[in-house]
Amino acid sequence: MKNAAKSAKSTARKPGASTKAAPRKVAKSKVKKTTVVKSKGKPKKDLKVKSPVRAESKSKETITPPVGPEIKEQSQTFDKAMALFHKRDFARAKELFQKAASGPVVEMAHAAQMRIRICESRLADSGPVLKTLEDHYNYGITLMNRGDLETAQNHLRRAVSGNAKADHFHYAMALCSGLMGDISTSVAHLKKAIELAPGNRIAARNDTEFKSLVAHPALREILYPERSSAG
Repeated sequence: MKNAAKSAKSTARKPGASTKAAPRKVAKSKVKKTTVVKSKGKPKKDLKVKSPVRAESKSKETITPPVGPEIKEQSQTFDKAMALFHKRDFARAKELFQKAASGPVVEMAHAAQMRIRICESRLADSGPVLKTLEDHYNYGITLMNRGDLETAQNHLRRAVSGNAKADHFHYAMALCSGLMGDISTSVAHLKKAIELAPGNRIAARNDTEFKSLVAHPALREILYPERSSAG
C-alpha cells in the first residue's frame, strides 16, 4: 500500500512539473522574437539617413544661378580695367574698377576694391588724382605749359570724350595738337570750338600760341576766312 501511495505521489508531481516548464520555454521564444525584430529595424534606419543627403544635393544644384547680364558686364569691365592697369593708365583703370566694385560678384568686387587702392597709390606718386573732366582739362593745360604735349593731349582727349559740347575743351585740344604738328586734329577741334562758341575765332587770333600756327593754310583758313574768300 505504501508503494502504491508513493507511485501515486510521483505521478501527481510529474504533471505539475511539466506545466511549470512550459511557460519558461514560451518566454525564451519571446526573447528570440524581439531580437529578430530589432535586427530587421537597423537597415530601415540606414535608408532614412541617406534620403536627406540626396535632397540636400539637389537643393544645392538649384541654388546656383545662371550667369546674367550684370555678371557679364562686371567681368568685362574688370578685364578692361586690368588691361588699362597693366598699361599704367591708372586714372582710367580706377574708374572702371569702381564700376566693377559695384557688381554682383562679391569676389570680383573685392578684387576691384584692392586695385582701386593700388591705382590711388600710383596716382599719388605720379601726379594729382583727377576726378572730373575739368581736372583733366586743367592738368592738360598745365602739362602743355610745361612742354609735355603728348601727356597733355591724352588728358585733353579724355576731357573732350567726356563732354563733346564743351568748347574750351576743343579749343585746348586744337592748340595742343597744332603745337605737336598734328594739324588735321587741330583743324577738326578748332572748327568744333568755333561752331560751339563763335567767339573762339577772335580768341585764337589773339592767342600768341595760335599765331605760330597760322603758317599752316588749313588753320589760317579757319582763323581768317575773309582772307581766303578775298583771295
